[in-house]
Amino acid sequence: MFIQLHTLTSYHASLINRDETGSAKRITFGGAPRIRISSQCLKRHWREHFMADEKFASAVRSCNVFEERVLQLAVEKGADEEGARIVLRAVVGTVIKGAFPKEKSTGPLSLKTAQAVLIGEREAECLAAFVAHQLARWKNAEDKADRLVFDNDPAKAVEQVEKFLKKLFKGSEEDDAKGTKVTKSNLAALLGYNGEPGLMSGVEAAMFGRFVTSDLMARTDSAVSVAHAFTTHSAVPEIDFFSVVDDLASAEQMGASMVGESELNGGLFYGYVVIDVPHLVSNLTGCRPQDWREQDLESTRATIAKLIELIATVSPGAKTGSTAPFAYASVLVAEVGDKAPTALSNAFLKPVKGTELLDVSVQAMGNHMTAIEKMYGARGTRHVMCDPSVELPGLTDSTKSLPEVISSVLADLG
Repeated sequence: MFIQLHTLTSYHASLINRDETGSAKRITFGGAPRIRISSQCLKRHWREHFMADEKFASAVRSCNVFEERVLQLAVEKGADEEGARIVLRAVVGTVIKGAFPKEKSTGPLSLKTAQAVLIGEREAECLAAFVAHQLARWKNAEDKADRLVFDNDPAKAVEQVEKFLKKLFKGSEEDDAKGTKVTKSNLAALLGYNGEPGLMSGVEAAMFGRFVTSDLMARTDSAVSVAHAFTTHSAVPEIDFFSVVDDLASAEQMGASMVGESELNGGLFYGYVVIDVPHLVSNLTGCRPQDWREQDLESTRATIAKLIELIATVSPGAKTGSTAPFAYASVLVAEVGDKAPTALSNAFLKPVKGTELLDVSVQAMGNHMTAIEKMYGARGTRHVMCDPSVELPGLTDSTKSLPEVISSVLADLG
């Protein structure tokens, strides 16, 4: 089952998303220049709202998450910092290939990773508990072969801990869903995931995935696909010239104290998001995707409801102080069905024209949707929220409020 979300959102003079030069991001589509908003930009702003909501299991993405978060938690749980640093260094190096850059200094072992790593708050807690527990166990082992020896050589101690970890992983096999032997040597198994209810990696990883270079890190594939939004019409940014007036300048001093320029643009943007419901349930609960209907869907419903609300109401944007680029979606079309998803981007392959951009864009989207259904059949149930002043040919006979659309989508989940 898929939930497809199509939006039309109008922004006034603003600079929604900048590239590396500070200019508005662009894309050529249908042979015409368009302004675009990157999917990374959109997801970042939605994620911030999820992080601020205590109802959702949060996560931290940082190069310093092990140094600043996990290590401190391990110390709070009774581990000495030097020993915890050694154990954590070995654990991270085991579950993430090439986690740390090569170091030339002889100072304390660094836990700063080469790339930002996404770790759920509960994962951080469990990892810190594991570090504190195993450090105490290895430091006080009766058998000398199992005893951690620091010997004023942190690097050597890390190698020793890595050998201990291999012993923990050795022989830890179980049958997977297909009866094939698999080694339980990933981070989830390391943290005792099977004894932990609920989501450990955070709702962001469940929605947008967690790409890592090692299966040991419990890689999570995204259940929510987000397209780059783009203007339904041809659009070229304009240059905004601005100056700063010195309030204390004398009457004899002419001109401004500073002048500058930046790009600004406005337009109507088409956005597209797809939620793979079985995959999302799997990421949230740990079940197989094909078993999603058998699960408790409370967390999934809450996540979907929150995401739809944010898609319709949260505006990304640079230069917020000088352009106030805040806008709600004028149109939201939610489709729920089992057919493979398809965007409505080609409705705007030929850029729309005219002064009533919203009206003609809705017309183009409705006509395109109708054409698709004539070729491929019904796409499932459809729920629409739209500006009451706009007609919706080919879409629906009646429109709903945002809460009604969300309720209807959740009802379709069964």
